[in-house]
Amino acid sequence: MRIMTLRMSIKIGLALVWVGGCSSGVPSRLGHMRLELPHHQGIDALKIAEQVLRDEYQFVVATLDHRRSLLTTRPKESFERLARTRTGDWLRGRDRVRRTVELRAVPVGTGTELYCRAIVEVFDTERLRLFAPDRRIDDNPSYTPIDRGGASTEDQKAVWVFVRRDQPLERRLLSSIKQILSSSESTLKDHSPD
Repeated sequence: MRIMTLRMSIKIGLALVWVGGCSSGVPSRLGHMRLELPHHQGIDALKIAEQVLRDEYQFVVATLDHRRSLLTTRPKESFERLARTRTGDWLRGRDRVRRTVELRAVPVGTGTELYCRAIVEVFDTERLRLFAPDRRIDDNPSYTPIDRGGASTEDQKAVWVFVRRDQPLERRLLSSIKQILSSSESTLKDHSPD
């Protein structure tokens, strides 16, 4: 009897591993693309990056901090179908998506290394509201308008969930910068955590 129970437990465990998989499948915010610019200064690279982001990709630059050698864009929104895992996502169709780009220039010897990260997020406020507790029948005297979201705007209540990095956009952006700044001396490398 014990041997049969042990065999059944092993079979169930193997089936769960087979169905669920071994890896978590959770996308990571970590990682970046890197562009080596042996004979260029970070300030020049960021100015060119600002021009490329504005002219070729229609991003609006939110901050260009020369002291920290950092460039960030405002989120650029679009509607597209994402490959997601929930059944409701398949049925719903196109999602409201936004992309944000961050570029950082780090001086290395006589040149610069340019790090690029493009983040893709999906608007998920409706799902959050759907599963939020219903407080209309709650008789808690400490329940304030702030707890109900009354003291915030719709933009402040918006929930954006990280989906993935947009590595093709990172590659295209760094290739455009490389084309403008230098010839074949620059090398494009992917540094994603494994």
